[in-house]
Amino acid sequence: MSRIEPVNFGPELVALMKQALERAARDVGPSPATKAKMAERIVRTVAGGATGYGTLVAVAIDEGRTPAA
Repeated sequence: MSRIEPVNFGPELVALMKQALERAARDVGPSPATKAKMAERIVRTVAGGATGYGTLVAVAIDEGRTPAA
């Protein structure tokens, strides 16, 4: 797993990220490990500059389609 550079995520953004993860998890029904993988994808996406709710849900669902090993 590669390192994610530190980024300042404010409380509103963290709340949005959590909402996106929970929404995506309802669609995927992931195991805890897969949900963690989905959360990491959200963090990487936000660190890359994308912060739209729909985008975050979409990338999390995409990540959750391949279960964690």
